[in-house]
Amino acid sequence: MEAAELGTAGHWRSKGLTIEFSDLRFKAGRKVILDGVSGRFRSGHLSAVMGPSGAGKTSLLNILSGFTSPSLLEGTITLDGEPRDLTRLRQQSCYITQEFAMLEYLSVRETMHIAANLKLGPTVGNKKINIVVDDVASTLGLVGVMDTRVHSLSGGEKKRLSIGLELVSNPPIMFCDEPTSGLDSVSSLQVMTRLQSLAHDAGRTIIVVIHTPSSRLLELVDDLFLLASGQCIYNGTLDDLLPTFESIGLQCPQYYNRADFAL
Repeated sequence: MEAAELGTAGHWRSKGLTIEFSDLRFKAGRKVILDGVSGRFRSGHLSAVMGPSGAGKTSLLNILSGFTSPSLLEGTITLDGEPRDLTRLRQQSCYITQEFAMLEYLSVRETMHIAANLKLGPTVGNKKINIVVDDVASTLGLVGVMDTRVHSLSGGEKKRLSIGLELVSNPPIMFCDEPTSGLDSVSSLQVMTRLQSLAHDAGRTIIVVIHTPSSRLLELVDDLFLLASGQCIYNGTLDDLLPTFESIGLQCPQYYNRADFAL
């Protein structure tokens, strides 16, 4: 469990890695998915990739996480200024998909113990496994449902459990494809709040694809990466979004959701 260090607040500190990419180009057949996209995602920040359907959001996530073969790409990707090494990236990152498969009749505790044993390996004893599982459960607000079977969990609890199954190995980088998809507003807020804490309190690099978030959800995000037709139209902090648009003559109406305005 060399990657994990228990912090004083029960969270793990995990040195995140800044991901930078330049002039990424990707085609599916003859269709251009990404057309010269450049940007960066910073450690210790919760970053959101947004854009209309078909803009290339999930494709970008798949490329950065190594799920798309480099032979199909043009452009460069670096981690903390060094050329991306896929073996290293896969050891230091996790990818949480929209759909997650779990054994419905196991309890949350049993499910997390299996994940911890598989990811941390046989050299980690049961005592440390228990510490890891309890700490992840506390971090994600799952303590009260540890003995509940998976099939009885709410959608938000299942989503947080899916995050927890990856968090047991303490990855510095977390890729999340639409973590609020299918959730109500309360569950969505709980999931995004936990992800923000994992970035801010534990120093991780967390990148989420999110579709039309509410104003309240958007406020939890540090940085935005906006895609349209395979091109980046904005990459920067949430606070700089409206001033940037205003500088080119686009004025957001008062009390209007910034996400809706940008899209």
